[in-house]
Amino acid sequence: EKGPESDRIALRLYEAAAEAFSDPEAHFVIGSWACSGRPDGIPDWEKGFLHHKIAADAGLTKATYNLGTHYFSGKGTTQDFAQAATCFEHAATVGNMPQAMINFANMLDTGLGRPKDLAAASYWRHQAHSIAPHLFQQEEEDRPSSTDPPDDTSDNTHNNKM
Repeated sequence: EKGPESDRIALRLYEAAAEAFSDPEAHFVIGSWACSGRPDGIPDWEKGFLHHKIAADAGLTKATYNLGTHYFSGKGTTQDFAQAATCFEHAATVGNMPQAMINFANMLDTGLGRPKDLAAASYWRHQAHSIAPHLFQQEEEDRPSSTDPPDDTSDNTHNNKM
């Protein structure tokens, strides 16, 4: 039976594995559950950050990506765009994670956390598109067709937001 009680039992098992074996996957799950408010519905961003950092330091790339989201948003830690960019770049390069590529490209587009580099941003966006074109589907649907007049009031070239 699923529900808060079974989640509490599962969480205790993950916590035991994290403590006894320093299991990075267990730390990742604990961190992710803490951020989502599972099992009690109340997010604990600091706990999420702590466990994602432990998992990332142990080499779990998806935890490094989540660490980047903590640094970017400032949830669970001090907001640090340079650290966020480093985490997203690592997850993009080592983990081949398309969402990390998009987030890193967006940061390079704006110069947030790294010097502005439109060529590098384009490279990472292309890499992400080659792996996961579905992430760009809405963007392509929003893009005006070649017969539409140009719209100088908005930039529809990259609607993927962090």
